[in-house]
Amino acid sequence: NFHPGSGCSGRPIGVGIWSTALRPFAFTGWPSHANLLKQLEHRGKYVGQVGYKAPTGRWLARSELDEGGVDPTQDNTDPSLLFLRESDLLGALRDAAMAEEALGNIKIRYGSPVGNASNGNGSTEVHSIVAHSDGFSGSLVFK
Repeated sequence: NFHPGSGCSGRPIGVGIWSTALRPFAFTGWPSHANLLKQLEHRGKYVGQVGYKAPTGRWLARSELDEGGVDPTQDNTDPSLLFLRESDLLGALRDAAMAEEALGNIKIRYGSPVGNASNGNGSTEVHSIVAHSDGFSGSLVFK
């Protein structure tokens, strides 16, 4: 179910996202934001041991993180690190954008210039985005 310009599959690398970047998604009140957080957490794993290792495998620097993730019922300031594949991150972001478009909250224009995005009442905002250099790029039009 790829749309034009959204066929990116992601590189075979892992991506780490700090809980401080994810936490706002739990508190916006938008169901799509909560669903995006749920999808990211489902596709990834919170890691506890992080740090730098020598090529021999010996830890050079190590830290222990909270593996609990983002809990909207707690005012937790202990950092967590969600680790997932880049392709899973891009897929979750693409699915969230598609869901918002289906609700009529945004309009994604694939591979076309923004042009005149006004809906006539002056309340439209236009934001250009690039989610991946291989193609998921375009303009989000907020109504």
